[in-house]
Amino acid sequence: MSLVREQDYYDTRTTALYTDVPGFQTITSLVNQILVLQDQLASRWKGTQLELAKHYLMHHGFEKVTQTQVAKEMSLRVQQVNTTIQAMGFFAYLDTRRETEQILMASFGGSAL
Repeated sequence: MSLVREQDYYDTRTTALYTDVPGFQTITSLVNQILVLQDQLASRWKGTQLELAKHYLMHHGFEKVTQTQVAKEMSLRVQQVNTTIQAMGFFAYLDTRRETEQILMASFGGSAL
């Protein structure tokens, strides 16, 4: 049986996968470390970074859209969106989150985190 729940990771709440399925302990450990890194990265976002991430994920999910489109939707300058996305490592976060969710769904079933 597999279970996704929150855990304390050095006094920080993070999502973790628990399983007793034989042979899945290694992938479970890897996935949990990826989830910790994702949570740690996102927890450092402030102000405009957090607003941009929320807007992007709520309106576009994992779909790639142009920074021009995001800037227009948020009434920001394209350069501001570009600088913000680069500073926050957003596309690395987005790609890793998408791949992690796909691996979890393929391995254990269920829906996205």
